[in-house]
Amino acid sequence: MRFAYANLGRSLDMCLASPSCQLTAEETRLVTSVRKSGGGQLVFLSEKENPGTFLIDGAVRVAKTEYAVGATIYLNKDLLYSANAKGELKAIDTAAASGALLHELGHQQGERSHDKLDLLAAKLRSLLLLDTQRLTYIFADNIALTALNQLESGLATRSTQLLVEDGENLTDLTSLVASRVPCAEIFGPGTEVESFLLWNLHWGHSESRFYGGVIRMAVEGNLEMQCKTPAGGRPISSGWAIRGHLNLVKSHDAAPYRIDSPSSTRFYITPAE
Repeated sequence: MRFAYANLGRSLDMCLASPSCQLTAEETRLVTSVRKSGGGQLVFLSEKENPGTFLIDGAVRVAKTEYAVGATIYLNKDLLYSANAKGELKAIDTAAASGALLHELGHQQGERSHDKLDLLAAKLRSLLLLDTQRLTYIFADNIALTALNQLESGLATRSTQLLVEDGENLTDLTSLVASRVPCAEIFGPGTEVESFLLWNLHWGHSESRFYGGVIRMAVEGNLEMQCKTPAGGRPISSGWAIRGHLNLVKSHDAAPYRIDSPSSTRFYITPAE
């Protein structure tokens, strides 16, 4: 739970940036307000030891708080762990914990409907349960590249969203990669990219360079594309490699590295060797 809380800002940023989160306009405003406001202290209590503490509207809840920004969030530790067949306790996963925290922080913004916040929490939880690859950079640990792979709803939604963050900004690189996918070259004029899937992403350290206060980070991986022909066909082509680079810059020696303008980012897609 503490890990989820420490990383909730990043999770909310991804939700706000990702179409996979499927936020309504009202939900977007609420999540944005939560992101700007932050939260208060976490306190762990037991419903079994303190009967009625988490009984809300006739149901025992996993957490509770007040309708005030920065209020303490009380967590029902009885529901934060479950026992496996051997009797060993296992904490709820980070996705579920993040959803529960968002629910309570939504209350702090004045939202009183449990149903609305349960739905919002479920959307965040679903996003975090996608197949996720996250790369951090050894020379600048505030830099991270995240690929969110949606796999479970059929070929039309086997897709990746690619995000890069630097501790200050989060940038969606998905459309930049999509613009390089060679559907028309492979399947004929008028064929457009419908989606792509990335895997085996890694930093290409041998291709990374330091020059003039700039780090040019190389990233490599594999790609599968799904295209859409003018006739409505959806051909798939596998066996492709993706290579690219991101430029990191800093304003002065003591400053952290930041992602340079997205216009300096390049990706290339070639047949895999």
